[in-house]
Amino acid sequence: MATINNRRPSTNTQPALTVRAMRCDGRITRIVRDRGFGFIQGDDHRQYFFHMSGAAEFEALQEGTLVAFEVVQSAKGPRAENVARREGRI
Repeated sequence: MATINNRRPSTNTQPALTVRAMRCDGRITRIVRDRGFGFIQGDDHRQYFFHMSGAAEFEALQEGTLVAFEVVQSAKGPRAENVARREGRI
């Protein structure tokens, strides 16, 4: 007995993600601890979203903390990954 596949072709038109990491420095401008995310003002004056899963020592980060991070492209736009505290000035 033959099986008929009644599935429609995918209508997902989003392009595949291109991961191109660029190392940047910045300062944390906002942290929402209860939801596990925050925002960084990069030295290029752009705002970057980051999630706690992409930040080393998330609990130690505070607003105003200097950080180094990598910018990666996500489905929702640029995002900061590998966020780590740094010493010094921007």
